[in-house]
Amino acid sequence: MVIHGMTDVGEVRKNNQDYFLIQVYDESNQGFAVVCDGMGGAAAGNVASVLAADTFFAGFENFRKDAMDNLYLQQNLQAALDEANRAVFEKSVSDNQFAGMGTTLVCAVLQGTQLFALNVGDSRLYRISKDGIFKVTKDHSMVEELLLDGILTEEQARRHPDRNIITRAVGTEKTVRCDFFKLELLPSEKVLLCSDGLSNVVDDAELQAAVCSGQPLNVITENLIAAAKKRGAPDNVTVCILDPAL
Repeated sequence: MVIHGMTDVGEVRKNNQDYFLIQVYDESNQGFAVVCDGMGGAAAGNVASVLAADTFFAGFENFRKDAMDNLYLQQNLQAALDEANRAVFEKSVSDNQFAGMGTTLVCAVLQGTQLFALNVGDSRLYRISKDGIFKVTKDHSMVEELLLDGILTEEQARRHPDRNIITRAVGTEKTVRCDFFKLELLPSEKVLLCSDGLSNVVDDAELQAAVCSGQPLNVITENLIAAAKKRGAPDNVTVCILDPAL
């Protein structure tokens, strides 16, 4: 199993409010990745994303075993998310400079070819192979609701002026709801996690072509970020790719 991640400030922002963590456990053929995209001003957004990801990862490490069944994994990832939400929320209400801060969070845990994922907000997780690209997560955003209702097309949603308004975030309230996903990866499938700084400017066909190029994961992540920057990268850009087959 190989995992690689990269983040970039982009072409417009002065600060990077994105943050990611990755870890491979070779002895148990497990992998972990989390991507957070902070909000609430330059300093606050960065604090929220780092605090959420670090707290979430610490929670995962505390309960991780070499073999975890679905119920155990879901319950303990929920506990890790609750701790991350509590940490960000308490920080936001204890200091005025962090008031109202929050962050998206998308996580992938691989056990061999079994994928367990959760998300809050509009950072995404895709499963990708030469046969297709499938967005596993559903954005918690106003635009996603309009898309699901058939009011907007995919292209209209991508360009909508309110596409960055999310309906759920880690740390903005005392509790947070997430979506869980459990699936078996097919042969040759890879997993892509990203912030909306990538998905808003690089379309699905380009994501699939890059991930299936046969290049090393570090080159793929560099190429995806370069593609976002060629399109102006108005937001921070973060990419993590997991390949269970390597």
